[in-house]
Amino acid sequence: VMADTDKGYSHIGMVVDSAGKAMIDAVPYEPDFKGDYDRVKLETPQRFFLSDRAIVGEVQRLEDWRLAKRASLKALAYYKRHTAFDHDYNTNDSTKVYCTELVLRAYREAGLPLRDVRTRHITLPTATYDCILPSAFQQHTLFKQVRRSDRATCVVLMLETEERLWRRVFKIKKILCAVLSQIASGEACAHDKRTKREKER
Repeated sequence: VMADTDKGYSHIGMVVDSAGKAMIDAVPYEPDFKGDYDRVKLETPQRFFLSDRAIVGEVQRLEDWRLAKRASLKALAYYKRHTAFDHDYNTNDSTKVYCTELVLRAYREAGLPLRDVRTRHITLPTATYDCILPSAFQQHTLFKQVRRSDRATCVVLMLETEERLWRRVFKIKKILCAVLSQIASGEACAHDKRTKREKER
């Protein structure tokens, strides 16, 4: 966090389903069971933002929801391959990934180059790294903030797709069409008449 002087976020993940109930992130030192290794994980936003993990959080969205959906599938593929967390923070090695590298690779593999997202040279007491920091996404013009919370030991940034909204709109239209079709065919009217006769009996 101290290395990222721009915003101070230390972690990032991606929503990977239209209902906003599943997230992908690459995280160290948070085993799910005894013997678990540091890896890319699938978890809920509630777990992602647990108070013992986060003191502040932010949700951002890419406006192109179709591209965001493709990126979420790419991120999900890293989880399905059981990709390990990259403690060396080597952005050039895709066999292991750290959190921001996972997001960058997912979008690039989906067709969004994000060439202006660059690594930064970080010097720590024990090592030096050239890595991507979460602020590179938070400050990017393609991602828009939709929610921020100060209620959420690590600070987080979550990228959300717009597909969730479009799925809801489609579902509403589908339900309306189904109702209209039922009425047009006379099925609803027939059902009402049967119900009326049964009440009269």
